[in-house]
Amino acid sequence: MNGRSVVRVTSRSFGETTPRAFAVLEEAGHSVVGEPRGPFYGERLIAELYGARAAIVGTDGLDAAVLDRLPDLCVIVKHGIGIDNIDLDAARDANITVANVKGSNANAVAEYVVGAMLMTVRRLAAAQASLGRGEWRRFIGRELGGLTIGLLGFGRTGRAVAARLSGFGPRLLAFDPLVPPDDAARGGATLATFDEVLRESDVVSLHLPLEAATRHLLDAAVLARMKRGAILINAARGGLVDAEALAESLDSGHLAGAAIDVYDHEPPPNDHPLLGREDVVCTPHVAAYTVDALDATSLIAANHVVDILAGRACEDALTGPFDRHDGTS
Repeated sequence: MNGRSVVRVTSRSFGETTPRAFAVLEEAGHSVVGEPRGPFYGERLIAELYGARAAIVGTDGLDAAVLDRLPDLCVIVKHGIGIDNIDLDAARDANITVANVKGSNANAVAEYVVGAMLMTVRRLAAAQASLGRGEWRRFIGRELGGLTIGLLGFGRTGRAVAARLSGFGPRLLAFDPLVPPDDAARGGATLATFDEVLRESDVVSLHLPLEAATRHLLDAAVLARMKRGAILINAARGGLVDAEALAESLDSGHLAGAAIDVYDHEPPPNDHPLLGREDVVCTPHVAAYTVDALDATSLIAANHVVDILAGRACEDALTGPFDRHDGTS
């Protein structure tokens, strides 16, 4: 579907580290509108996207009510991996091609996860806070090599975490119903059941998509099945964890700590139960924020838009085919 199209960018991080991402769209002959940036929801999002044929989005709320009022929109590309903010069924009904960017930030997130493990296992955040108060306390931690680390989800990011942990030498367990045991072994992990990962792991890291079946998957009952004294790492999706239940598990001493980069609502409210705790490392959704990952994600997203608008196949397309319009916007 050739012709000049309006491409609306609402993702805050698109092109943040490389102007080349905008150039890719402009050199393909498209008009790019990049300000203001989102996230947007409801009527504001409709107003921002109205008249655009393509959108590069972040966490904007693309539900059925929004998509139904955007008759010109043909392409949505998520600047990232998670697409829980996009109603794929509604997009299919509207013949909108939706794509994400798979794998471009796996290394960045994996490095964050390993760093978060070190911070929590060695209690570095608590030690820093203590020293800042003028105290001179010794915080006893543990070494990763002596631990069992469980990965819930063993896709690109889970495997990247496993690869980076190989030098530390921990026992690695992985739960992923889509991965055969031989594939897990080649990735450096032993495939286990969900309950085995919870029961045996000193550190559990989440690498699952957020879907109806996984929302608040780690609720009070599931957290209670984790090994006493374990640590939880979540750099996947905030909705996977019941934050209130996690805070209660930490208060009771059942869990020893956590590292959280994602939240049910972002930014989280000031009274979020996990903020301000010395046993929790909280960061503002920055696991994928490296120059390398942002460059790659932006360039791939831009090329996805160009390819789909030109009628070419997109390997990351989640809906399609692109068959809605044959004219210019």
